[in-house]
Amino acid sequence: MGFRLKSHPRERKSPQVAGSGNVVESIRSLPEVRPRLAFRVKVIVHTYIAALGADVTEKPARAQRAKAKRRAARGPQIYARYAAAVGVALLIAIASFMGLTVIARDSNPGNSLYFIKRAGERIDLTFTWGQERKAEKNLDLAQRRLSELEELISENELKPERVAYLAYEFEQSKQAANNLVEPDYATEKELDLYSRLSNLEHQKTDLARKMRDVAGARGVLEPAAGARVAIYDESGGGPPDGGNSTVSGKTDGEGAFRFTLELDDPSALEQLKAVVELDGRKATMPLCACTGLARTDDGSFRVTVEPTVPVLAQDSEKKFQITLYNGDGVPAAGEKLRLKDISGGGLIDGKSGWATVETDSLGRCDFEFSNKTAKGLSTVRIDVYDGGWKELGEVLVIGKLEFESRKNGVKAQSLQEGFDIECMPDLEGLEAGRHEITITVRKKYEKITDYLE
Repeated sequence: MGFRLKSHPRERKSPQVAGSGNVVESIRSLPEVRPRLAFRVKVIVHTYIAALGADVTEKPARAQRAKAKRRAARGPQIYARYAAAVGVALLIAIASFMGLTVIARDSNPGNSLYFIKRAGERIDLTFTWGQERKAEKNLDLAQRRLSELEELISENELKPERVAYLAYEFEQSKQAANNLVEPDYATEKELDLYSRLSNLEHQKTDLARKMRDVAGARGVLEPAAGARVAIYDESGGGPPDGGNSTVSGKTDGEGAFRFTLELDDPSALEQLKAVVELDGRKATMPLCACTGLARTDDGSFRVTVEPTVPVLAQDSEKKFQITLYNGDGVPAAGEKLRLKDISGGGLIDGKSGWATVETDSLGRCDFEFSNKTAKGLSTVRIDVYDGGWKELGEVLVIGKLEFESRKNGVKAQSLQEGFDIECMPDLEGLEAGRHEITITVRKKYEKITDYLE
């Protein structure tokens, strides 16, 4: 044999093999041989680790495949849920907006909900189809703007910016409706639309009249709170306030400014002027505004000039109308007049010297004044020819309104035309002595009714 079998020392010794013919029986009779315990444990551990390693590497792959399957099956459900959530949010937003439009239905410019009302109107107009239906909708909007304006007039809330906005929106809607109406008015519907357009024009005219009644002849006025005011003598002499060369300060919340006037010569009142500055505007105005009335010394003629404006923007022009009467109060037709800015800063009918005009059959004539003065005040004098020139007197004293330029070069102009000054007590008729004067300065919107003309 090429090997020998040896039993473990701990085991009992094997018996001798009797013979070669009985090998199988001899082998069977040998004691059982087992691997050592350490070896058996090592085999078991390695076998388990190998099996465990295969399971660990396979489990993530199985998990990822299962997750992908679940995601693929769940994808349409997730998108459906998102779509449903977005749809619900949109429905809530639309319902909220519609609710706000109902609440804002009666709001007017200046109200916090008014922009919602206008947004709802624009959306409604956008989703209106058909030429006639769009024309009707625009007429409804134009009517609504007039109703809002009428409410502002009834409440005496004539804020110029709001009036201008409503007038503009009215014109836009009316013009849009007019463009949609066929010019031949062949159908009954077109005739009805044309009739509504005509009625809107009549309503607008009535509102303009009501606005003039509310605004009055002096226009719409608002207190000029916090305005800087300086008062001094145009001639440069005569202190207005107990020895001070000028009186200056700011108006209170009501636009009032108070000062003391030391008056030695009542005729010097014509030389008093006020300089008012607020919101990028500077106005030089006479404290004693001319009434636009004058007469000759002998009483043979008298004249009126309209309008009597206290200020005029620098480098601007304005037309005035003269009416001349004879001593009996009859309009003086065919009479010659001459006019001149004796301060030397303005132009009358384009002339720096005397400008001549002639009255018509009603005793009237017009002239144009251009404010070119840098001095602040322009004084217009009128003479009448009666065999020679007779002085009628100074009929106009016009101040100057300046606009400050902003950084971007755009002038600070808006709807405001200037300022209005009211003195208490009235300076006309004051006697020499010491007087406590209160002037009230107001921002003036002279042309507010022009938006509906």
